[in-house]
Amino acid sequence: MFGSISADLISAGLLEKDGQPHSTVRDIVLAAVEDEGLDMRLTSPVAEN
Repeated sequence: MFGSISADLISAGLLEKDGQPHSTVRDIVLAAVEDEGLDMRLTSPVAEN
C-alpha cells in the first residue's frame, strides 16, 4: 500500500496486518468527513456543530 511506511503504521496500530485501516481509525475519519466528492473535507470529529 504505502511501501515501507506500512510496517510503521501497523506497529502504531493505525493499519491492520492486511493493510486495511484499523476499525477505530476508520470510524474516527468517517466521523470527521463532511460533504462529498471534490467538496469533501475533514473537520474535528468531536467539535459541536
